[in-house]
Amino acid sequence: MAKKSFVTNMPDKSGTFLRASKIIANHDGNIIRVSYNKSVDLHMLFIDVQADEAHLQKIEDDLSKIGYINNKIFETRVIEVSIKIPDHVGAVLPIIEILSKFEINISYMNSVANENPYQDFKFGLLIENPNMVKTLLDELNEVYPVNIIQCENAEENLDHTVFYIKLANEMQKLLGLSMEKTKEFLSESNRILQVLQSEGENAAKVFDYIRRFAYYVSNYCGENFKVTIQKMKLSETVMLYSLQPYCGSNTYLLVSTDELIMIDTGYAIYAEEITRVIRNLIPDFDERHKKIYITHADVDHCGLLSKVKDAEIITNQKSAENFLRQVKKQPDYREQTELHLGYSKISQIISGYLIPDVEKIKILDSDSPKEHDL
Repeated sequence: MAKKSFVTNMPDKSGTFLRASKIIANHDGNIIRVSYNKSVDLHMLFIDVQADEAHLQKIEDDLSKIGYINNKIFETRVIEVSIKIPDHVGAVLPIIEILSKFEINISYMNSVANENPYQDFKFGLLIENPNMVKTLLDELNEVYPVNIIQCENAEENLDHTVFYIKLANEMQKLLGLSMEKTKEFLSESNRILQVLQSEGENAAKVFDYIRRFAYYVSNYCGENFKVTIQKMKLSETVMLYSLQPYCGSNTYLLVSTDELIMIDTGYAIYAEEITRVIRNLIPDFDERHKKIYITHADVDHCGLLSKVKDAEIITNQKSAENFLRQVKKQPDYREQTELHLGYSKISQIISGYLIPDVEKIKILDSDSPKEHDL
C-alpha cells in the first residue's frame, strides 16, 4: 500500500472534513494522520492517506474537483480596513455583499455599538489577486467611508489565517521549489509541529527553527560559498584533501596518479560549488575514474551521489538498504518516528537531495550487524 500526504485548503465551516473523509473512504483510503490547528492557520488541513496508487490518484482528483486542493499557492495580500457603518439594522449587508462579489475571505471582523450613529467595523481581508485591491476599495468607499489601518497587531491577527500560505511563498522563492515540493515542505513542517506541540512546544518557535535552517543553508550558495581546504601528502603518489565548507559537512579526496576517491560529498544544494572547487584542485577530475565512499546515508554526506554520474558508489550494507527504502518510498532508518520523518524530509527538501541510482551502489560489507549507527 502506498502513502500520500494531502495539503488541503478547506472552508472554515462545519462538514468540510466530513466531506473529505467520505471521498477518501469511497476510494478505500485509510487516514493514518490528520492535523488541523485553527490557532496556526484557519484553512489548512493536512491528511496522510494509505491506499493503492490508483485510489490515491482518484482521491486527489475528487478533492481537487471540490476545491480542497489547489495547484498553486496564492501570493495572498493581507489588508486590515476600518469602515464607518451606520448603526441600524441591515447596514453592514452592502459591505458583505461586495466582499462576496469579489470572493474575499474575511480573516476577522469586530465592532461594538457605543451609542454613536456609526460603528467602526474592522475587517481583516485576504486578497489573492493584488490587482483588484484598488477596485475593491473604490467600490467599498462608494457605500461607506473606508480607512486602511496600519498597525502592528493587524499582522499578528492575520498571521493565523494565512500562515502556511506565507510560509509556502517564502520557501518557494528562497529555495526555488516546485509546487509539489512546496506542498511537501508544508506537510512535513506541519508533521514536526504536530509532534512538538503535543509536547507543549510553541508553534512560532518550531517554525522559526525550520525557517532559520532553510536560510542558513541557502545563504551559503553561489558567491557566498566558502570552504577551508587542507591538504596532506600521504606518500610520493597519494595526496589527501580535506574540504570543509562553512556550512558544515566535510568532503575528503584521496588522489593518486591513477585513482580518485571521495569520502562523503556534502549537501546537494552545493553540488556546483563543491564540484568547481574540486576541479580547481584536480584539473582532470572529469576524466578520472572515481569512487565515492559514504560513511553513512545522511543528506549532508550524500549530496553529490546523484550529481556525479560516472562514479562508483560504495557504502555499508545498512546505508545501501537506506537508499533502497527511499526508492520504494518507505521510511528509511532515520525516519522511524513521526518527528524524525518530518525533520528528514525537510532536510532533503531544503538541501535539494535526490536519491542516488541504487544500481551503481556497491556494498562494502555483506554481513553488517543489524543494529549499528549509519
